[in-house]
Amino acid sequence: MTQARISDGGKMTLPVEVRNWLQLKDGDRVSFVRDEHGVRIANAGIFALEKAQTALAGVAERAGLDSEEAVVKMCKEIRKESSQAHMANTALLAIDEIQQSMIGEAERSGLDSDEKIVDYCKEIRRALYEEHYARHD
Repeated sequence: MTQARISDGGKMTLPVEVRNWLQLKDGDRVSFVRDEHGVRIANAGIFALEKAQTALAGVAERAGLDSEEAVVKMCKEIRKESSQAHMANTALLAIDEIQQSMIGEAERSGLDSDEKIVDYCKEIRRALYEEHYARHD
């Protein structure tokens, strides 16, 4: 049996032997787990992983994921869908930004009706058309 002493302020140094049992390194966290047998100390990372595995037990089988390859394939599909959704959101944000900029420019230019905007676009098109043919003459 290995023991440790609690110092002022509640600090305790885990003996090397216990750190080795728990596979702890400097900076690792520990969990204090109370159960029907008392309190035990666990490597917090390993303990969290074990809890997640217990909570997710059977989920893969119920989802029809019968191999590691099937799980990897599903994860790749989810990442792809997530990436596509992100790109679509980015495009929508860019369109919104362009629309807001155009609305602001139209207001500053006195284009306060659809008719004025159409006329303005026709003027721009005519000017570009004339400039294009002036260069090619």
